Amino acid sequence: MGVDVKLDPVKDEARFYQLTLYAFNRQDTPQRQAFFGQLYRHSLAYGAIEDGELSSGFLAIPFETQFHQNRIPMRGISYVSSYPEDSGHGNITKLMHRFFEDCQADQVPLAYLAPFSFPFYRRFGFEQVFDRVHYHVQTRDVGKLALPDFAKTDEVSIKRESFAQAGPSIAAFHEAHPFNQGGGTIRSAWWQDYLTLKHATWEVATCLVAGKLEGYVIYSRDGNQQLSIQEFFWTSKTAYWQLLNFIARHKGTYAAFDYISGDPRPRIDAFSDPHVKKSMTATSEAYMMARIVDLPMFFKYYHVPTDRDFKLTLTVTDDFLPANNRTWQLTGQNGTIACQPTDDAAELTIDIRELTQILLGYRRAEDLMQLNLNTDQAAALNRLVQPNLVPMLWDYF
Repeated sequence: MGVDVKLDPVKDEARFYQLTLYAFNRQDTPQRQAFFGQLYRHSLAYGAIEDGELSSGFLAIPFETQFHQNRIPMRGISYVSSYPEDSGHGNITKLMHRFFEDCQADQVPLAYLAPFSFPFYRRFGFEQVFDRVHYHVQTRDVGKLALPDFAKTDEVSIKRESFAQAGPSIAAFHEAHPFNQGGGTIRSAWWQDYLTLKHATWEVATCLVAGKLEGYVIYSRDGNQQLSIQEFFWTSKTAYWQLLNFIARHKGTYAAFDYISGDPRPRIDAFSDPHVKKSMTATSEAYMMARIVDLPMFFKYYHVPTDRDFKLTLTVTDDFLPANNRTWQLTGQNGTIACQPTDDAAELTIDIRELTQILLGYRRAEDLMQLNLNTDQAAALNRLVQPNLVPMLWDYF
């Protein structure tokens, strides 16, 4: 078996595409060829070659993520695929080793992926970090929406466009929004084009207040059955209520409203009658995993409040990446955390998966049920974390 670290961006696209069609049981269509080609040509493709044939592989997509005001390079793993005759041969594991080596060489300290199996990817040091809330309600149970007085203004205008038309204009709004600063991605121009190619049925309603963009909804319409919402962002309560009213006005046309939100905090009070006997449900769903690839490099990008001065000696266990698997001296000063290897005795030990959950805001240290921390140890770990960090991810790859 040979491993092509980065498959050729021209000659290997077709056979990687065929691998994904087989592995994910997808139909070949001109639209799929278009959006897949856009993704492939902007990604790093890893593939296991046996007897000259591609047997397994995945794509690594370059992104920048946001954690409050910090931007951190990240690679999103996508289309992890194997032909059935190659399954279980360990080729994905070999490719993962090479992928992480490249991340470290290219100064990329973070990786995300959408798992088909959480236990499978925990072997590589990934852990659950992003959850979503799935809202569903039959429109018969959507009552009359009463706008607050402050939201009743002649200065409001709602504009409907296709996603292709509206995408560039809402990209900056999306990027700057607090919802996208808990690990969300920066949507570069090529990624915006990819989303447009992939989601040809998406539509956008923007809300302008006195000519200023203050919110938007991305949605799609499934015949008369369902209005599906992909994103709902707002920066003012007027825009929130106006867009909610826009959605509610579809209740005479569709049987149900559906929304899978990247914000893991349920907002069931948005519904006039969320009683259990009604059809409205808000279900928490596990979404994506993440892992810190290079701990010292991660802290070069990641900052905490400037009034946090501390020293912590921490043993990190990482079964897949030996470079992280050691004892570290963490020193916090003026908002920066220095991370240096040390031979000193550690104050506590933590696995890279649990440390990723803490640093990305998914769990506070005292809530990690795998660790039996005392109060001082939990407080020491929590000083490493940016305040009020709620992990949210709105893109799928």
